[in-house]
Amino acid sequence: MFKSIPEIEFVPKSNNIVLINELKYHDLRSNKLFIVPAGFTCDGASIPKFAWSIVGHPFSKKVRAGAVLHDWLYRNGVVPRGEADQIFYDALREYNMGYFKAQAFYMAVRTFGGSSYKG
Repeated sequence: MFKSIPEIEFVPKSNNIVLINELKYHDLRSNKLFIVPAGFTCDGASIPKFAWSIVGHPFSKKVRAGAVLHDWLYRNGVVPRGEADQIFYDALREYNMGYFKAQAFYMAVRTFGGSSYKG
């Protein structure tokens, strides 16, 4: 459950965003609180450009908070990869992403995300 709403800015001349405020997320499954610090930079959801018209833009509101949280979890290895992916799925659903679309995002990170995980 998100305890804050992410405020972001786009980083000029890049495909990145920077988090302006802390992003707080309480994982109800594990009862852990995760705090993504202000200043964290990421590339949003890793969606190939050809798929944007199908699944959405990497920085859309339904994806943004979950993508920032997921990137931070992956980059810092604070939880096992599978747990990070489940948190991402839960975050997408919290932002009212439909079940099938959220499942597609989840399956994509499970299938293709391994090389990005720093655990």
